Amino acid sequence: MKHCSTLFLTLLLTSSHCLFGQPPSVNPDFVSTLFSDFIQNSEKSILLQTDRNIYIAGEKIWFKAYTANSGDKSLSNYRNLFVDLVNDKDSVIDQLVLNNTQQRTNGVLDLPDSIASGFYWIRCYTAKQLAGDSANIFIEPVFILNKKLHDQSAYATQYERMYRNKNIKPDIHFFAERLTAIPGVISTGVIEIKDNYNNPLSVKGNLINSKDSVISVFTTNKLGLSRLTFINDPSEKYNVVFHLSGTDIKYPLPAAGQHDAQLSVARQTSKTIKAFVTLEESLPADMHTTILAVKGDSLCYAAVGTGSYGITIPLENFPHGIARLLLFDENKQLLSERKIYVPKEDVQIEIKPGKKKYDARENAAIHIKLTDPNSNPVAASLNVAVQDEWISQFADSIEVDAPPPSNELLLDKWVQLNNSKYSADDIDLLMATLTSNKQVNYTNTTTVIDKYDDNTKLLSLIGKVIDKKGNSINDRVVTLLTRNVQGFFMDVDTTGKDGMFDLPIPQGNDSLRLSLQVTDKHKAQRLEDSIVVDSFDFPVFPTPLSVKQQYMAENINTVSSLRKYHIDTAITFQGKGWLAPVTVTTVKKEEPNYDVSKRISSMSQILTGDKLSRSYGSVGLALLTVPGVSYAYGDITIFGLGISKPLILMDGAEFPLPNDAIPGPDGPVMTFLNSLSPSDIDFIEVLRGGEAAFYGVRGADGVISINTKHGTGRIDYSKTNFRSFIPITYHTATKFPMPDYSNKEVKSSTIPDPRTTIYWNGDLSTNQNGEADVNFFTADNATNYTVTVTGVTAKGDLIYKRITISNSGKIK
Repeated sequence: MKHCSTLFLTLLLTSSHCLFGQPPSVNPDFVSTLFSDFIQNSEKSILLQTDRNIYIAGEKIWFKAYTANSGDKSLSNYRNLFVDLVNDKDSVIDQLVLNNTQQRTNGVLDLPDSIASGFYWIRCYTAKQLAGDSANIFIEPVFILNKKLHDQSAYATQYERMYRNKNIKPDIHFFAERLTAIPGVISTGVIEIKDNYNNPLSVKGNLINSKDSVISVFTTNKLGLSRLTFINDPSEKYNVVFHLSGTDIKYPLPAAGQHDAQLSVARQTSKTIKAFVTLEESLPADMHTTILAVKGDSLCYAAVGTGSYGITIPLENFPHGIARLLLFDENKQLLSERKIYVPKEDVQIEIKPGKKKYDARENAAIHIKLTDPNSNPVAASLNVAVQDEWISQFADSIEVDAPPPSNELLLDKWVQLNNSKYSADDIDLLMATLTSNKQVNYTNTTTVIDKYDDNTKLLSLIGKVIDKKGNSINDRVVTLLTRNVQGFFMDVDTTGKDGMFDLPIPQGNDSLRLSLQVTDKHKAQRLEDSIVVDSFDFPVFPTPLSVKQQYMAENINTVSSLRKYHIDTAITFQGKGWLAPVTVTTVKKEEPNYDVSKRISSMSQILTGDKLSRSYGSVGLALLTVPGVSYAYGDITIFGLGISKPLILMDGAEFPLPNDAIPGPDGPVMTFLNSLSPSDIDFIEVLRGGEAAFYGVRGADGVISINTKHGTGRIDYSKTNFRSFIPITYHTATKFPMPDYSNKEVKSSTIPDPRTTIYWNGDLSTNQNGEADVNFFTADNATNYTVTVTGVTAKGDLIYKRITISNSGKIK
């Protein structure tokens, strides 16, 4: 049982604390059990942080996921954490499953270079969230720009036309905080008025009764919110009336519930909160209730009372951020909830660079230190992103008028960033509109949880061997082979009477290619049997419209930013060695005939498999047709960079050629390439410019990335004895690529380095002194970089701070 500080079990002994009734005796065990049960049964929110929120087609989205209630790196309640990227129609662009048990919650989403410009959605969720309420999943928009398609203007025009020609229909909600029929007791709540694109509307209106008499007047603020306060006559019907676009809009308020128990906040200062518990007259006058104040998974305050009463809650032991005031009955049922925001500075963040201005390709050092108000070290899990300042400026322009997000930690950040724009009363109105996150009964949805939280198929390759008629075959030996840069792996299993086999999948490798072979157990001969693999299935579900709707206003604001920043030209690389942009007019766009999602860079050279098969006798000779690739020193070389050989990748993994070169008249690279069958290759990608610098010293002489074809669920052995298969398994984040300019030869290379995001680390933790250090190399462009540090402390507080450093653009 966690506590923010000291657990207060407040006895309401003074008449100033109680409006009605007398307090019961305190039972600490009941409060402790109540809190523990609530935390255990509550669905924990998830926070996912990315390196930025605008990307170019062909790039990668680097991210790290956390629980909202803790800075612990693990999401220990769940085996599997799902992350996917979807478009506006929920078509999946990329999807991953993360291993929470081993605390691997950082990763990379790949953007194909054919993706259209526009908004896309990153979703992060667990099986339990899908089983309970998919509206509670984490979702955040990212904007993707395709500078090759030049379609951003069409996207902007589409949204501008839609917004300009829209028929404004107000979306109205009333959030009753205390809507009571008790005579003489004031009713209060918050009216929210937005348009059908989620933009807040600033309107003046009246609250009227059935006789059209004005009870009160109101004006909504910049968030579209206003408080309504009135004495509720149960025999009356009340309406909110306001004028919009030449039309009178009337909205009926709900009637008071006869059996409601309500928790409301009357006043908040820097030191205390005045709260009230109101029981309707149909409830017993001596009904006992318990108030808990919860921040994350910590208990900050507890109190008990009888009937309707008022209470003053001290805030000295509350941490910074959003806390929940919860009202329970004697049967531990949650009756009411009210969120509050406590503005405190719990964490001091110091980001200190080695110096303010660096040269191009220089090692930059950043020191980070976190302390509490008493200068004690703070433990935290951090992300660090370093990128060109224009990216941050554009991202900030998107967030300027972005609506408040639904995710609690993101909302905490939003309040921090917009603190100067809104008053404390505005923020409190916003807190009153946050709907209750009530406990969900999962008893009828265990099938969904069992299916998607099961990791059996992620850790093992499970399948069945069948004959041509589809009958199961026993006593077949299934051999699994795989080899990559990490070494060689082999395992075997013999099918039982049901034809089933179960082989462990080597972990720690994304897109690991497995080779499978079937032989007879007794004769050891190769057979033409087939295998049906029981693969892991990703969840398929629509994003709740209510969640997406929150970001519609942000779409419109981004369109304005596109026009303002002329982002289609602003992102053109300006580094040394880059040619001036030209306009090319084509008659017809040719569709790619290879898997573009595997392409590393949109600026590379591609040799497709069909071209290999049709036009050349060998893979090595075909590669010589690629500009920049030549035959020198007895082997393949790229741009004649020297006798060193290019880096070879096979299906994304480094493929080390043997030291004792493959026997043949040519060098090891050419000999290896000529040993490959063109029919097994999807495409070959040649990195020969600045993009090769991403591989550091290993890519100094260029990169040849070979992508092979592979099967799907059913593997047919009728044509070849071995067949490749890439199973779905746990995602393993690759290391952020960065050139190693500590190597003098790499630093002096004439290959330009136009990187805009020069560093990302999603797996950084503070030490026992609350400190952490990072080092990275600057790129070539003369520009300013923003260093952004985000993360979560061990107590669940959000970390966010940014500084700026400069790059002279001169290599010394």
